Amino acid sequence: MNRPHRPRTVNKVIPRLAIHCPVVELDQDGLLRMENDMLKHDVRILLVEDHPFQLTATQCLLNSYGFHQLTPAHNAESALRLMQQAQMPFEILLCDQCLPDLLGLELIDLASRQGFIHRAIILSSLTLNELNELKNQASERGLPLLGYLTKPLNHRELKTLLVCAAIKSEPTTSSSRV
Repeated sequence: MNRPHRPRTVNKVIPRLAIHCPVVELDQDGLLRMENDMLKHDVRILLVEDHPFQLTATQCLLNSYGFHQLTPAHNAESALRLMQQAQMPFEILLCDQCLPDLLGLELIDLASRQGFIHRAIILSSLTLNELNELKNQASERGLPLLGYLTKPLNHRELKTLLVCAAIKSEPTTSSSRV
């Protein structure tokens, strides 16, 4: 008897990112496989990256994964301006740690305390020890840091982390900020 295929949802720990994530549909190797339907809801992402090539490449990757509600910014100042002008908070702030005008973790702090974002992901070429320290600082400060990714970006880790963020994003009924 052939049953209709239903995605298997499991909790998976992503070792390098050290997050728990409900993962939908694992392939035979235990790797994430996403149905495009999952990403069709409009997840609003603010991407802050000061290197034009990295910004463009990351935007292309995000688009290829089904994320099309992207707002790019080249520095923290323009990102804060965009957040202030937005009608509702961004679900995800995807942010370089080493911006020219402010550290990424400080931008996450400002943005989350103002209610401009729900979650954040740091992108960086820092060492894993330095990134783990940032993660600890974020946790101590109560910041909504979902994880970090090292540059150059690992496509699978980026997709997995974004999907985890999208799954955890609750649809909001109000367009106002706290």
